[in-house]
Amino acid sequence: MGTRMTRMYQTQIHTDFKKSVLSASACIRVIRVPIFCAGGYYFAGHSALRVAYLKFNFDRHPPEIGSQRTLQIQRIYIVHSYQGRGLGRRLLDFAHQRAAEAGLEWVWLSVWKKAPATVTFYEHCGFNICGEELFSLASELQEDWLMRRRVMMNDR
Repeated sequence: MGTRMTRMYQTQIHTDFKKSVLSASACIRVIRVPIFCAGGYYFAGHSALRVAYLKFNFDRHPPEIGSQRTLQIQRIYIVHSYQGRGLGRRLLDFAHQRAAEAGLEWVWLSVWKKAPATVTFYEHCGFNICGEELFSLASELQEDWLMRRRVMMNDR
């Protein structure tokens, strides 16, 4: 799938996700919906209610991470009204568990430097800053922190 087509498809996934959000109880179940060979989207919710999603990438390994055996959390989105309920931590733990099952060394992500509350949240979830990178948002370059969390052998 070409880059333009991939972006359009990812935008459609996000649009469809936002349309599927209904107000109901937050009974969380993680469901795998494979879309790309190099990763997949995971939705949290139940039935037609979807309140969060993750997208993994197993093919990108920046040198700052220090390994080729990594899982990148490429996207994480939680509907605003469901934030602050522990769902973010549960999704990060889910990613960590998948990495452990695959025998990987690190789970990593990038986060905007101008989002200190988000950086602090990831630090409380066991991630540490290990580098930085530029992220292109439309025509503007943003500075991101690279953050990683070691996958422990006993987590498998």
